[in-house]
Amino acid sequence: SFWSTTARVYDTSFTGCLGESSGGGLRASFGSVYMENASFLGCSTNGMNGGGGMRVVYAIYASLVGVSFKSCSSKSNGGGLSVLLSTYNLSSCSFVDCV
Repeated sequence: SFWSTTARVYDTSFTGCLGESSGGGLRASFGSVYMENASFLGCSTNGMNGGGGMRVVYAIYASLVGVSFKSCSSKSNGGGLSVLLSTYNLSSCSFVDCV
């Protein structure tokens, strides 16, 4: 989880991660995130804020390129990815078996 900063994530895998409130693999708030060629496999959240793989909320900007979400789940919304009140760009991303 990061807050009010810029994160750059490249060629990284998040596997079997659990977020109690949101963002099973990663949660970004009030900053910017640039992510390329990353994967989220079997990540989940039990919270009501969603984003089994990743949660982006109030971000200045989020760019996800070539990011895959597989078998991620959320008890509420965004099994793979949840984005709220943020400017974002998704390119060549995949979502497989996310609920």
